Amino acid sequence: MNDVRRKEHRLKFYDYSKANMYFITINTYNKQNVFGIVDNDKMILNDVGSKLNELFTTIFDNGKAEVMVYQIMPNHVHFILEIKHDGAIKLSSAIGYFKSICTKELGIKTLWARGYYDRVIRDEKEFNNVYNYIVNNPYRDKYKW
Repeated sequence: MNDVRRKEHRLKFYDYSKANMYFITINTYNKQNVFGIVDNDKMILNDVGSKLNELFTTIFDNGKAEVMVYQIMPNHVHFILEIKHDGAIKLSSAIGYFKSICTKELGIKTLWARGYYDRVIRDEKEFNNVYNYIVNNPYRDKYKW
């Protein structure tokens, strides 16, 4: 049997529990359109998407991490997560917590795809680029860039 290995995209010697900002993308299971549709360059949330939108505002109320900006798309979410203090929480634990709470609260057993994509935001220029990418994602989705 062939053991399929995933390509490692995380920085090899980086401490993912460092206080920093991270660009996160999480896909839905089988990239199913769960949260709504894009219409006229705007994301139109359905009931599930609206509930997820509410969760985004409260999910990290523990002071360890904070969602700076987010965008819900039909089959994925983008957000910038800031870990507030060194060692407060590992990025993987924060994402696991996010996925778990959303799955429970939204009542969809197979909501998320395995894993997630992350990028360490290293400076203000990169933050601005990522921020603009996130808020303009419904517009970009129309053109499949």
